[in-house]
Parts: sequence; structure tokens; C-alpha cells
Amino acid sequence: MATLKPFKAVRPKKELAPDLCELPYDVLSSAEAREAAAGHPLSFFHVSKPEIDLPEGTDPYSDEVYAKGAENFQKLLSEGALYQDETACYYLYRQIMGDHSQTGIVAAASCTTNAIVPVLKAINDRYEIEHGHMETVHAYTDDQNLHDNTHSKERRGRSAP
Repeated sequence: MATLKPFKAVRPKKELAPDLCELPYDVLSSAEAREAAAGHPLSFFHVSKPEIDLPEGTDPYSDEVYAKGAENFQKLLSEGALYQDETACYYLYRQIMGDHSQTGIVAAASCTTNAIVPVLKAINDRYEIEHGHMETVHAYTDDQNLHDNTHSKERRGRSAP
């Protein structure tokens, strides 16, 4: 059974949130992200698409890109644009687009679908879920095979080398 635990989130300072927040990394090409982040040093694209800070044509899956993303993230933390909450909490979010709104729980859990079912049942019993969406984000990349398998690039397989 899945267990949800509170955690200490890393968040932007409220007054800087508009400068940091960006579209999801997978809806823009590297060129589009480079253009959107130009002149915006706090843009989170410097973390989520760090190849924009390297020469054009850099392989977005190279070790250099991952290192640059980590460096950019640490810079936002050290300069105070991002901070970590002092107390572990449960976090809710609400997204509004047009006439549609969506509320959910921010959590990290097992990527096994069955692990989320008991949690969803408990929430549904109390609050009646209208719609649901579960997204699996793998620890290394977003194109891993559904089942354990090999990958042509060792780093992108189901387990670390």
C-alpha cells in the first residue's frame, strides 16, 4: 500500500514566482525555450532545459547538460530565488484554465499503478474524485520502456549503471 509522507518542498519566493515559472519542459523545443528564456536569468528553463545555456546542437541527453541543469538549480537556491520549506508538509495545488479548474495533491510515490489505488480510494471515499490523472516520471528520463528492459544508451535504461 502506498504511503504519502510530508516533505519539504523547494519553492520560488512569492514575488519571484512569475519570473521563475515556465511551461512544462516537453511542450517547447530547445530553440523555443532558448528564445523564451533570453534575457530572463530566473526562467526555470535554465533548469528544465539546460541545453539552452550551452552551444546550439549540444546533445540534450549529454552529461554536460545534466551537470548544467544541476548547476543552474543550485544557483537559484544559493541566490535565494528558490528556497526549501523548513517544515515537512502536504501540498495541494489548483490549476485554472478557462472555465476548468483542477485540484490535486503534490506527491512522489511508487510508479506502480496498484500503489496509488488505496490512496485514491481513501480520497474518493471522503471527497468524491470527479476526474483523475496519474503520471509516471522516471528518475532518469521520460522515454524509458514501460517494462524493465535495456536501452541503446546505458544511462537511459531502467537502472543506473
